[in-house]
Amino acid sequence: APASFTPDDPPGPDRLEQLIVQGQETIERFGEQFPWVFATQARCLFYMNDLEKALALTERGLALAGDIPTKACHLLNRGVLNLFLARWVNAARGFQEYFALGDLSLFKTDGLIRFADYCFRTQRPEAIFLRFLYRRLADKSGLPSAEQVLFNQWLDEDPSRAELRKVYHQAPRIQRDRLPTGTKPNPEVRKKRRRKRH
Repeated sequence: APASFTPDDPPGPDRLEQLIVQGQETIERFGEQFPWVFATQARCLFYMNDLEKALALTERGLALAGDIPTKACHLLNRGVLNLFLARWVNAARGFQEYFALGDLSLFKTDGLIRFADYCFRTQRPEAIFLRFLYRRLADKSGLPSAEQVLFNQWLDEDPSRAELRKVYHQAPRIQRDRLPTGTKPNPEVRKKRRRKRH
C-alpha cells in the first residue's frame, strides 16, 4: 500500500504530504465503497499532528463501515485521537465500543505497543495510557514499577480521567485465535474463520 509504514517509523513531512494528497484522491474515488481508506488517511494526518482532521475522517469512515474489521479500526482510532485531544470521556467511549465488538484479535498487539511507545518518546504524555492499556490487552508486563507510579499519577491529575481508569481495569486480554472470556463470537468473524479452514 502507498501509505504503508511501521507505527514507530513514519516518513518525514514531505512524504506524508504526498501521501495525504494521494489519500484524498483515493477517498474521493473509493471512500464510500472502501471506508477503510479513511483510516489510512487519518493515520497520515495524525503523524502530521492534524488531529481534528484525522478525527473527522475517522467519524466519516465509521459511519460508512459495514464489516467488523473496519468498524474496529475506526473505533480504536476514535479512542486514540480523542485521547490525544484530551477529550477523556469520548476517548473512553471509543475504547469501550471497540471492546464491545467482541473480537479483539483483529490487530497485532506488538504493533499497538510500538505505536504507544513511539508516541510517548515523541513528547505525547497521554500515550502513557496507551502504553499500559495495550500491554494489558496483550497480557504483557515489562514496564518498570516507577512508570506504574507515573501512570497512576497521570490518571489522578484530572478527575475526568476516571472513565479511562475504568477502561484500563476492565480491558480484556487478547488471545490468538480466541475471544476474550465472557464474549460471544461475532457471526461474521466466525464465518470467515470457517472459510479459512476449508
